[in-house]
Amino acid sequence: MSVEEMQEYRDLVLENIEYDHLCREFTTYREDLDEIVELIVETVCARRKTTRIAGADFPMRWCGPGS
Repeated sequence: MSVEEMQEYRDLVLENIEYDHLCREFTTYREDLDEIVELIVETVCARRKTTRIAGADFPMRWCGPGS
């Protein structure tokens, strides 16, 4: 996946979680918010058929930007 594609997903995640609002409301947690965003982006952009969360495998069913 290209850097540009990952940035598109990052932008979509930021919009969907209302990142700007969260940063204003929780200023002391900005670094934590940034880490959460990166985890979401990495998970969405992964090219695996499944993702393991807490020991359970979940199928990847994602429709990205423009889908």
